[in-house]
Amino acid sequence: MENTLCIVMRTADWRDADKMLTLFSRDFGLFSALARGAKNLKNPVAAASQPFCCGIYSFTSRNGRLYVSQCEIKKEFYSLGADFERYAAGCVMMEMAEKILQNTEEFERLFILLATCLVHLENGLDSREVLTYFLVQVSDLLGIRPATHSCAVCGEKMESPRLFCASEGGAVCRGCAAGLAATSVRPEEMQSIEIMLATLPKEFTGLKGYDPNLLAVMRDYLGILGELKCRSMRFL
Repeated sequence: MENTLCIVMRTADWRDADKMLTLFSRDFGLFSALARGAKNLKNPVAAASQPFCCGIYSFTSRNGRLYVSQCEIKKEFYSLGADFERYAAGCVMMEMAEKILQNTEEFERLFILLATCLVHLENGLDSREVLTYFLVQVSDLLGIRPATHSCAVCGEKMESPRLFCASEGGAVCRGCAAGLAATSVRPEEMQSIEIMLATLPKEFTGLKGYDPNLLAVMRDYLGILGELKCRSMRFL
């Protein structure tokens, strides 16, 4: 395995001077590799052994274990660590991506989504809005995009949906909402989801009138319907 573009998802100390890296490769998905001497700041692989680092990694293999031999760093995302909310949003996306990789082989699409959203965070887009966009796109990647203008239960078209039920798959009409754990939403929130679904990651520049409540809607939706719950979400 040589010259593959990766993002460092997690690191763990290994012995006195090494680090074990959990890497997400655009081509091969999730795997681990040992970075020898990475705890020594003067080591050439030290900078490439930090969470969020994105670069072209090369490896050697010995006794069934991969070792990082070198890395051409493309992006380090140092600025995320200077802002707690941006850093927390990045951690949620990384944790969720790692969970998704256990059940999908759509490596390239998820890699592009994650890398581009990290760039948006670093460039100053609102962290909650970027995270909401990531969650909306994840719902589409998993094939569980929420119903937004037709009832998820009966299929009736709704001009102004105002109720949302995560367990049923999205917006629900008042008739079907009886007995369901439906929450109130604004029609504008459903419209925002539709816009986010139709926008490519590289084209996303934020939404006019973004409602921060939409993050909670998508968090609960993926937590219930997609069984994707992230511990790092508690920091937001």
